[in-house]
Amino acid sequence: MFRKRVFSFWSSALVILLLLFLGGCSGGSGSSNSLYNLSGTVEDENGIGIEGVYISYSGSDATGSTETLSDGSWKLSALKDSVTITPRKEGYTFDPINRYISSAADDVDFRAEEIVIEKTELKTETLEVSNQSQTVEYANEIKVTVPGGMLSTEAELIISSLDSYPTLPENNGVIALFDVEIAEMDEFSKTIEIEFAYNPSDIPEGESADNVLKAIHWNKNKYVWEAKPITVDEERAKATLYTDTLSPVGVFMDSDLTVKNSQHFRLIYDKKMFVDPTEWNSQVEMADKLLHHLEEYYNVYTDDNSFNIPPPHWFQDGRILVRLDEDYVESEWSWKTGAIFMTSYNSRDELKEETAHELFHAVQASYYTTTVEMLFVGRRWWMEATADYAANIIAGAGSLEPIKSDYFIKPISMQNGEHEYQTAHLVDYIVKKGGIDFIEMWEAITNNPKIQVTESLDDYLYLATKEALPHYYHNFVRHMFFSDSAALKDSPADLGVSSNLLAEANSVEKTFNILEDGTASLWVVDVGMDDKKESRYLEFALDHDLSLSVYADVYISDGGRLGSATPIPDASLKYSDDKVLLEVPKNKLVYILATNTGENISTFNLTIRDRDPKLSIAPESLTGEYGEDYTFNFKAENLGEEIENLKFSWDFGDGIVDESSNLSQGETEVAVQNGTAEINVSHKYLAEGDFSIDLKVFDQSGKELEQAEAVVKIDLEQEVVITGARQFVWELRDGATETEHDFEAVVQPRDTGEYEFEWNFGDGITFSETGESSNVSHLYTDLKDGDFFTVTVTLYSLAGEKLAEDSISIEVIEEQAEIVEFIDPNLETAVREELNIPSREMTAADLEELTNLWAVKEEIYNLTGLEFAVNLKSLI
Repeated sequence: MFRKRVFSFWSSALVILLLLFLGGCSGGSGSSNSLYNLSGTVEDENGIGIEGVYISYSGSDATGSTETLSDGSWKLSALKDSVTITPRKEGYTFDPINRYISSAADDVDFRAEEIVIEKTELKTETLEVSNQSQTVEYANEIKVTVPGGMLSTEAELIISSLDSYPTLPENNGVIALFDVEIAEMDEFSKTIEIEFAYNPSDIPEGESADNVLKAIHWNKNKYVWEAKPITVDEERAKATLYTDTLSPVGVFMDSDLTVKNSQHFRLIYDKKMFVDPTEWNSQVEMADKLLHHLEEYYNVYTDDNSFNIPPPHWFQDGRILVRLDEDYVESEWSWKTGAIFMTSYNSRDELKEETAHELFHAVQASYYTTTVEMLFVGRRWWMEATADYAANIIAGAGSLEPIKSDYFIKPISMQNGEHEYQTAHLVDYIVKKGGIDFIEMWEAITNNPKIQVTESLDDYLYLATKEALPHYYHNFVRHMFFSDSAALKDSPADLGVSSNLLAEANSVEKTFNILEDGTASLWVVDVGMDDKKESRYLEFALDHDLSLSVYADVYISDGGRLGSATPIPDASLKYSDDKVLLEVPKNKLVYILATNTGENISTFNLTIRDRDPKLSIAPESLTGEYGEDYTFNFKAENLGEEIENLKFSWDFGDGIVDESSNLSQGETEVAVQNGTAEINVSHKYLAEGDFSIDLKVFDQSGKELEQAEAVVKIDLEQEVVITGARQFVWELRDGATETEHDFEAVVQPRDTGEYEFEWNFGDGITFSETGESSNVSHLYTDLKDGDFFTVTVTLYSLAGEKLAEDSISIEVIEEQAEIVEFIDPNLETAVREELNIPSREMTAADLEELTNLWAVKEEIYNLTGLEFAVNLKSLI
């Protein structure tokens, strides 16, 4: 069974009902362009309002909802055009199921009935785990056939009668009503057949059972009875219902079913089914249009494109049986019955597309000897994808289902209606990009005995184009993620798992776990950078080699798409030894897109490492002194293996160009060892101020790789120094009263330019001069004992800023007697006796009085002190 749309139904049992309908029709009026309000109530059978009923509306202009209040009332405002009002609350059914409204009304009321299902067990039988079908029958009234291979454990099958159940649709008599349970399972991978006996005498005279019997199933998820595929064997008086879910089901008679024939089709439709009056004039018009499309697409498939003719039902006069009824929640071609079951559609366009899709399933069946072949797990997705492709691309009935952002995390072969229909885009891509004839591909894969279509498709594509499925899927994914013309419209930045590689971070890593059989994963990396950087070098590395069916591509983008064609990656990763180095500009994102079409999950780690050289200057900041020689270490680390030599280029920022041994700028090339290169450079600053050391490195080709800077502050703390002694003592001799003295003041450090020197000689006289140093003479007059002078020099910049100061002192005294010191005590004793000075200190003046010295009796060994005896005439 192939469905255009798939729903999940939660149910614990299957109730089978065979009914015969005999009356009623529906109609409606046009739409309104003005805004209007609606209101109503939802009450139970006793007229009590039901609170919390979800009231939804849908129309061409908008959709929305509200809920009933405690008294069951509800209101919707500012509606436009026609809308369908539908109530819903868990555990309740509603009459009517919905209402179609096109103008203001205050009586849009619904009756709610609480769902109560009560049953009486009739038969229980244990089902074995078996590849053979198993049948459980009760009293020749019901027979349940469970297909082989459906159960993985033993399970009890219980057949029960229904004592109470939700109100049935309007009908002309219940033929059968049962509940069937298989353990606690709700849905099944294969179709269960439930056969009921009916009494031919119950069929109205002049009617065939096939035209009036209708099978229904209680949809627990939607709280409605829905129609199910049915076949009728009038010779045996048996009606068979087909389902893959279990819940209350049954068969009834419906004499409002009527028949229309065309050349190739027999249509049975419900004359009272709901049709949107804004689209359809009547049920008859919808039926006629359906037959028209069936014939139109039959010719497109068989005449125009030479597909096989879909098999007819010979008991339907050689026509294909089609049923049209709003009770079919979804349209489907039933492989069990060979019939097409169509639900009523408000949209004419949707009816066209659904018709072309389901009809192609009938075409597909003509290529298989048994319909079971079509239902192998590996073929289900292919049947749906190609049916959607044929309906929209070959028949031109509509457009392909939009691809959603989660499509690529699921395998191609995943059995999910929505996913399968989106895979029609892959079929379309292969046909267009490979220059493939679709019919040729379809027939080749149909004739390929491999169960997994991916294997058959891989074989065919390689033989036809010399490129296998991994190549096409890989390019298809690239196209969808990055091409402007792709059906997937989400921004690539929004499609993947995001990471940040911060400016200060060295690496970022991701583990890819990519499912088998056609899936993809996108990693989006936002690369941070320092404000001064315009790009960043990154290395991409795998932890192990990828298999032939796995691809990992790297793209660099601003976050948008990359053009109308299938973009070429900036790099492709395959082997762990082949590390890839890419330059990423500022404000760009990095995408790593990985795909896998192999038979196994692919798990690998991908690491993005920072490969910008880590350039450093040591020290990175310095407060130094003028004229001092400083050594700086320039080091580049984290260099790629491809860089063998690195050129350092620096500028100390002080502009020195005339000292060959101390130039401000320089460069040199250094060999790289183990990813590192470094050099030591010395420099002395001969100016005061703040300086920036700018350092750059270049690879062998001359491309700048990185830059760094360091801050240097040179403090020039000038000192002014008066050279010579710090203290002077002047003796006034021979009546002297004046003297001239030379002073010198120098600046430390030397050679730092010109300054202003201001002298204060301490006697009220000052003097100023400009120069690199200062030499002055000053005459002191009227000197007398006790004078004291402080000589000060003050240093100023030429701008008048006081920089430093120094001073010395001068003391003026009377001439002082000179004390004579004797080394030889015997000589001192002899002199004292001769001069008659027994104890006081002797002065130079005393020794000037010594003319004769008698010292024979003394042992004299040192004559020091007699040098002052300038008048000594004899020494005995």
